[in-house]
Amino acid sequence: MTTSKSVTAREQILNVREFEFSTTMRVLKAYPEDKLDMRPAEKSRSARELIRTFVAEEHVCGAAMRGEPIGANTSPSLRDNLTDLLETFDRVHKEVQNLIAQAADETMDRVTDFYGHQLSVLEVLWAELHDQIHHRGQFSVYLRLAGARVPSIYGPTADEPAGTQN
Repeated sequence: MTTSKSVTAREQILNVREFEFSTTMRVLKAYPEDKLDMRPAEKSRSARELIRTFVAEEHVCGAAMRGEPIGANTSPSLRDNLTDLLETFDRVHKEVQNLIAQAADETMDRVTDFYGHQLSVLEVLWAELHDQIHHRGQFSVYLRLAGARVPSIYGPTADEPAGTQN
């Protein structure tokens, strides 16, 4: 007889955030540092600015977990080089994952103001994760325009055909 294990909302957000984070890091690490100022169009963010967005989104998640206001000052100033940006992204992601793992149910259910919307902390985490996925897709175009290899995201790419993904 097979026993099915029900996954809690906390386990689900932790697992999906970790999977998506590792995918996002693969995409970001593929970017050439000498092209961080590239922007595909005048109104587009530079690659550096877009990477900073990933870090800022993790800071928003941390603020929501800690019950801090979410707003324009959620993300601290960051260094400009790719290595430091990715190290900061990794560090803040781990901090948020730890906060989620240790949070009481009341914390996850607490309603917070999320840019004018009243959402539970869990809903904020999902909203930020979906936004990260959106920006990762955007960033994959930057990779192609910068002449870099596009790693597998959910399946094969022209640079990583079927059967070659890690």
